[in-house]
Amino acid sequence: MINNDSRPAGFPALRHGLPVVAAALALLSTLAVIPPAAAIGGGGGGGTVTSVCKPLGHLTVKNRQGVASVVRNDNFGGRPECLTVSELGPNFTVSQQAGDQAHRTVIAFPDIFTGCSWGVCAPRSALPAVVSRLRNPVTSWTTAHAAAGRWNAAYDIWFAKRRMVTGQADGAELMIWLSARDLALASKRVVRIDHAEWYVAHWMPHRNGASWGYIQFRRVHAVAGVSGLQLAPFIKLAEQRGWIRPSWWMLNIEAGFEIWSGGRGLATRSFAARA
Repeated sequence: MINNDSRPAGFPALRHGLPVVAAALALLSTLAVIPPAAAIGGGGGGGTVTSVCKPLGHLTVKNRQGVASVVRNDNFGGRPECLTVSELGPNFTVSQQAGDQAHRTVIAFPDIFTGCSWGVCAPRSALPAVVSRLRNPVTSWTTAHAAAGRWNAAYDIWFAKRRMVTGQADGAELMIWLSARDLALASKRVVRIDHAEWYVAHWMPHRNGASWGYIQFRRVHAVAGVSGLQLAPFIKLAEQRGWIRPSWWMLNIEAGFEIWSGGRGLATRSFAARA
């Protein structure tokens, strides 16, 4: 049985496909961050901690080499949520997450990304880029999972049939789940990529007049992070199965936590990605 948004029966609803709501909330993004004067002191290093509490609020951060990415409080469920960022680096912690009761749909996706998403672009990113012209997309991400509730830790990579920096992508959504808590499997089909086993699933969501292919790779043996994860093998397998086309545009590389409930304490310790 396929329900009204074309996901397998019994599997939680997708968080995306809400362009009207997202566009409206995007107006708040200019008020995304508590001003620096309100930042509180960090740990013994004398650094600062900046809070991002506005829905869809975002903050540009940089690693020690000066490479920029964007931390975003992608909170669309109407529940209070705050992220804290240490020393404006590529990290964040979910410091406030309301709602212990599990929801049928995802209520937030606090994330960090390079590329462009809903009108926000990381400075000097190589994305968006045509899939066939990608050099060697690779990423590293470390997380902390001391959180109750229902959630996953996953990459969310979007593809469009044309170059775009805002709006609902119409090509494919490629998700790479590293771990999950209290979420059923969408498929028991297994493939081997990057010396690891992954469950793989695919279906076509339809919502608000938009349609795109949803591709999910879920690690059979959960991990808290990856180092030098090659994205090309995931994309190539999707191409071979007709789920992604070489002429499409890869818009971004996002890493975050899809939250149905709970989530306080989920954290990104470090993040890096290049296309």
